[in-house]
Amino acid sequence: MNFEQLRYIVVVAESGSLLHASKKLHITQSALSQAITKVEDTLDIKIFNRSRLGTTPTDIGEDVIEKAMEILEGFQELKRIADVNHTERLRIGTVPNSLYYLPKTLATFKREYPSTTVEIEEGKSEDIIEGVVQKKIDIGIIALNEIPQDIYDKDVAVHTLFYDKMKVAVSKRSSLAFKKNVTIQDILKHPLVIYDHEQIWRFMRNIESKYGPADIIFSSNNIDSIRQMISENLAITIASEYAINKHCTGLHSKTVSIEIDGLESKYGLALVWSRKKQDKGITKKFLTKLNLQA
Repeated sequence: MNFEQLRYIVVVAESGSLLHASKKLHITQSALSQAITKVEDTLDIKIFNRSRLGTTPTDIGEDVIEKAMEILEGFQELKRIADVNHTERLRIGTVPNSLYYLPKTLATFKREYPSTTVEIEEGKSEDIIEGVVQKKIDIGIIALNEIPQDIYDKDVAVHTLFYDKMKVAVSKRSSLAFKKNVTIQDILKHPLVIYDHEQIWRFMRNIESKYGPADIIFSSNNIDSIRQMISENLAITIASEYAINKHCTGLHSKTVSIEIDGLESKYGLALVWSRKKQDKGITKKFLTKLNLQA
């Protein structure tokens, strides 16, 4: 029996269902059921009653669950005591405005390792990769379309966080609003306001190199200014689907998002970290919270 099996017991008890518990633990329901059965066989008792209505503890199972919780809490306390004497730093390098993916993970990590100092610095993807190689950064968050072909030659691991795509946001009063898809040529017929971000500028430079200049009224980091220009039908914008869904559209919004035809580039975010064994201490602890292996 190990700590992981004890954790399984506690999570099943809290969830009241093997299905819900397996999703929370990120393992299959079958694997979880086998793990519980193994503990029951080891202790020669029945911890849970299983039925179509859910999973409930037996009388003796309630005592086992309570003791398992005490053991796990004691183990966490031992880890906290150890951490006080082993202060570490987790250095995260990220492209701008990209930490929205990790707030829960960071919060969980900080609770479990309260003495660890988390340092976050923004930069370009290429600089973040070099920081990982030079051991100045433990975890990097970079743009998916900015991963160099030789990255694996640098002993750097890569994990895709998610894929995204560029879309257009326009006013519901715009002549484009009733289209399901627009072309680049359609976009260039309208004035634009864009978010001041390197990935957006790179996308615009690529468009202009192929189709000619765009009528960009202004760029800004002020989301409200961009949103106002769009809603008043004074301009349109190009941004990632995630950004548009978060900032520009919604139930009471005056804007809509539209697909762009003919885009081949993949957008999104990826995690990068060093594959070298000596660099895996604090990195491994953080990656565990994302169910990744260092």
